Amino acid sequence: MEKRNLFLSIPALIFILLISSNLLAEEFTLIERTFESSYYKNLDVKTHTGAIVIKTWDKMVVNVLIRGNNEAVKNVDFTVESKDGNITITTSAKGEPGKEPLSLRVEVTVPKYFNADVKTFGGEIKLGSLTGNIKLETSGGDINVSEFTGESKMKNTGGNIKVITFKGNLTASTTGGDIKLEGSDGEVKAETAGGDIKLTYTSTNNMGMTLKTTGGDIKIILPETIKAMLDASATAGEIKTDFSVLVNKDVSGQTLNGIINGGGNIIKATTTGGKISIVK
Repeated sequence: MEKRNLFLSIPALIFILLISSNLLAEEFTLIERTFESSYYKNLDVKTHTGAIVIKTWDKMVVNVLIRGNNEAVKNVDFTVESKDGNITITTSAKGEPGKEPLSLRVEVTVPKYFNADVKTFGGEIKLGSLTGNIKLETSGGDINVSEFTGESKMKNTGGNIKVITFKGNLTASTTGGDIKLEGSDGEVKAETAGGDIKLTYTSTNNMGMTLKTTGGDIKIILPETIKAMLDASATAGEIKTDFSVLVNKDVSGQTLNGIINGGGNIIKATTTGGKISIVK
């Protein structure tokens, strides 16, 4: 009889442990603030850990939502401030790290016309449809951008960078992942030390492109009628293109330097560990 009671208690104990674990990991709202004014034009977010999500809507309202679990309540200090047209959000660790996993997420919804300066040391960054100047930086996750118009700088030391649609100057760098970009009407600079680069440029308004990787391939997709000067170098791989290139230097399988459709701003592609393809 005693063995039977012990046997029945084991599933119950497992159930209790699972429920306790779920409660510790469960996220809930820690802070929510709303700024109802067209006065605000700039967002500054700096977090020591966790994901950052920037959304947009048609309202002239900024909504700040910070979610986290019990560990975040115990071990994180939060600051949300508004001053001189700026909304500033910061998080920092307080005391020693807890024994349980910490979960933290900052979600901000802003008007479609807004500037954003966002940095996290330990999570992903997501950005919706935005018009303005943006600066995104993370040390521990991917950067994903749906759509933006304006000038942007993106830096990642631990993941990938993906931009679905851009219009304007763009600079992207990562030391540990791939870069995938699609857009137009801007100068593009992209560099990675550990992955591939794929750029789809959708207009003939070539404002210059500089792509460099030390550990992967480069693929550039261009409109058929784009005008450019091409400077491509692949130390360990081939260079292929289906454009007619008027070569103005000695060419080999690893170097291609010439003129496309009469010439224009420079498209420079360099890889030391892969191949380059430039296609229509």
